[in-house]
Amino acid sequence: MKKKVIVVDLDGTLLDTNTFHKWIFFCLRKSVFVNFLHTFKITYFIFLRVIRNITHKELKYKILKITQRKEYENHIQSFLEILEKYENKKVLNFMTDKNSVYILATAAPEVYVKPLIKKYNFTYVIATPSIHSIEWTENIRENKEINLLRLLKKEGFSSRIEMLITDHYDDIYLAKHAKKTILIYPSTKTIQVFEKKKIDYTLL
Repeated sequence: MKKKVIVVDLDGTLLDTNTFHKWIFFCLRKSVFVNFLHTFKITYFIFLRVIRNITHKELKYKILKITQRKEYENHIQSFLEILEKYENKKVLNFMTDKNSVYILATAAPEVYVKPLIKKYNFTYVIATPSIHSIEWTENIRENKEINLLRLLKKEGFSSRIEMLITDHYDDIYLAKHAKKTILIYPSTKTIQVFEKKKIDYTLL
């Protein structure tokens, strides 16, 4: 029997927090013991983002460039332990069907997302990659859709997924491929976007 594919978002869905913001401040604290220049740079880039001098994508790129090294990555387990208290039990209750394939699809960086595969029994993960070239881009909106469809095709699954679980309108691109969409604590804007696009959803 062909297994059902269920796609789950991370921030605000599986975990009731913004994990990238948590990662920034986690690395900021660690940087004091790693390299004070890192401390200055991370603080400076946060400031630039606060005053809207750089985009969120640019902030993510700059932070990953600094923290993409073993001095920070060696502490991933400690970071994941911090995230445990944000687990959304309602979402975890949807992830008990052994006849389903679960895909974690997120804009969060793969550096700390990949270890979540084993922790939460995901089969696959799609996340923002580490920086290896100038062609780097976030796994968000249309990019997340492209990456998901590429994965489904590669693994022999239909492009029509059984269920999408998310909290954010950025995943409207995935919702159009889902038989059912479940929204977790959605904002007013998220509801408006789904209704404007005439995509059915269920609130959880």
